[in-house]
Amino acid sequence: MLLGYGVLAVGMRPAAGSIGPLVLAVTAWSFALLCVGTAIAGVVRSQGELSALCNIAVLSVSALGGALVPYALMPGWAQAVAPVSPGY
Repeated sequence: MLLGYGVLAVGMRPAAGSIGPLVLAVTAWSFALLCVGTAIAGVVRSQGELSALCNIAVLSVSALGGALVPYALMPGWAQAVAPVSPGY
């Protein structure tokens, strides 16, 4: 649905011959989200735990992405891990 919106409303056009890798990337991303959701469902016991876990994860990703502290001021270990974060 998101890719359809990108094509129709925003004018995104995939490069010629890139449909195969795009389908592979969308499939891999969908599978990864399914696996993470299943793993979280196996760990949490209530909605409260799920909410707390999501809040901690969001704050961690945001912090590593530089939303709370500029990248240059982060400690060395955080600068090494930051490029792995989707928020980076």
